[in-house]
Amino acid sequence: MVSVNAISWGMIVTTRATGTDDLRTFYVKHDNTSGEIPADLGRFVGENDNGDVVFVTGTVLRKSTLTLEPIQTTLTRPLVDTMSGNFAIISDSSIHQIFNTVNGVRYNVMSCNGPHIMALDATHAVIDDCQPKAVIDMATGERTEGDIRALNHESVHSENGAVVLAQGLGSDFNLFHLGEVDVHGGLTLVNEYGFQPGSPCMSCSSNSVLHKTGDYFIVRELNKVTVVKRGESNPVFILSGYNVTSISTNDNRVYYLAEDSTGHPITGVYDLATHENKVLLDSERFTEIHAMN
Repeated sequence: MVSVNAISWGMIVTTRATGTDDLRTFYVKHDNTSGEIPADLGRFVGENDNGDVVFVTGTVLRKSTLTLEPIQTTLTRPLVDTMSGNFAIISDSSIHQIFNTVNGVRYNVMSCNGPHIMALDATHAVIDDCQPKAVIDMATGERTEGDIRALNHESVHSENGAVVLAQGLGSDFNLFHLGEVDVHGGLTLVNEYGFQPGSPCMSCSSNSVLHKTGDYFIVRELNKVTVVKRGESNPVFILSGYNVTSISTNDNRVYYLAEDSTGHPITGVYDLATHENKVLLDSERFTEIHAMN
């Protein structure tokens, strides 16, 4: 087992082929049907609002047809640097573009500070590329100023725009707080709880610490996993006793990879509504996935 990523219609699972170091990647639907995806597509990057899955090599698995499509661009062998909502930053090391993975619209952006992006809705995003006008309308390419410019932190899409996990938003500057950014770039605090995330540079890694599903925001802190529900001031701490190394979420569930105190690997699903923690026997489960193909 290498990674499990929850998507709206199932999971993207990467395992090691039995007895080798070769990787095998599968999509697994909710009805337990599955299919193998070429491993040379690279790692899973994200899912857009249509349910299409984007891989680091710039290939998109379309949900509607289960076919693979390369990103159409004049860049030379571009890679997907990051993704948020419908939008991705693609580059060939010399040119960076913000790219709409649904309709193919793209605009050149500065090759500065990543660049990082944060989707606000289906047509607006925040771009951190060292420019004062950080909010972009992807329908026109017009950029305007907002309350937030630097994105040296993580963010997730929300019903009202996006929610960021960042320092400097709450009363204690040393802690990280959740702030909601609307489609015009305005920012308001979600609640007063201060987090200590488990990574000193969250924007430097694809193994993110901030997640959202339904009304729940989930943060992988240094020594615990913390859940904040929209409208409630008190956080809930889950998966105590585990060293949680990776999280993905869908349908009010947390899918996680972890270790116990002796280093034994654990894969499981935590239901945020019922508080049920279901531990999966990973070796047996992924053997089943291999057997389907």
